[in-house]
Amino acid sequence: MEHWHKAIAEAIVDGKTRLATGFSKVSQEDAKIRAESAARHAAERGARGEEGRDYPYGVRPLAEPVLREWRRDDGKLSGLLSVNTRGCVVLNTAAVMFVDVDLPKPPKASAGLFGALFGRKAAAPAPAPAEPALAKLHAFVSAHPEWGFRVYRTAAGLRYLCTSALHDPAASATLAILAELGSDPLYIRLCEKQECFRARLTPKPERVDKRAFRRHHHRDYGSTVAKPVALAVAGTPPQSPYEIAAQKFAVCRFLAQTGAATVHPEAQTVAAIHDRYTRPEAALPLA
Repeated sequence: MEHWHKAIAEAIVDGKTRLATGFSKVSQEDAKIRAESAARHAAERGARGEEGRDYPYGVRPLAEPVLREWRRDDGKLSGLLSVNTRGCVVLNTAAVMFVDVDLPKPPKASAGLFGALFGRKAAAPAPAPAEPALAKLHAFVSAHPEWGFRVYRTAAGLRYLCTSALHDPAASATLAILAELGSDPLYIRLCEKQECFRARLTPKPERVDKRAFRRHHHRDYGSTVAKPVALAVAGTPPQSPYEIAAQKFAVCRFLAQTGAATVHPEAQTVAAIHDRYTRPEAALPLA
């Protein structure tokens, strides 16, 4: 693992407060500048109502510490685990395709006139229906029976893991497939620019405990760089507030295997790593 400098910064824009982490190979000061810039941009996006778009969609390479990597028999990199600016473990693959599909946010429920007068809380919005997005996937598989996918539900949408073959993440044909399956356009851009597929493996801290995230981010949430939550899953007792709280959540829920039953060995390895971290079989709320 290469040595990285890390810094945490906070920014407030139009009442929106955001924390961000900056990493740099150069110096601590450079990491501080990167963190301040990331926090400011995050706050600006929040002020514009663009929540949840935490991908680094610029053209520069991601500055993320690497926890682990694995290679093919010929020595070429197959995949790696890194830590993003929120302290989440991210799976990066050179050729095993992940498709990230965001579902429309359901409208916020109202408590009604009398509910508002008597202090009743509005009902929680129902999860966005996944059927239209899944219909696209099923239509694609029907037209291309040689393709196979593992299908997962996430907190904000769907995640597909292609198990049948390997794909070039920057190829125009691959990008067209991602678009046909309804993948987030910003995720498609990320695949092209970074020349890899990505999938978050550990819960978002603000979904686990929003208040604790704001209070402890500088001390505890950053510690996930050294102690990803998966260590607790593997049997090591959780230590930070984030690790403890994250045990009550899963990142995604397995729905089905669809299409071709053939599984490429590299995809099989990736699926095992993915499922070990995300706990898709656990009956837990998604984060």
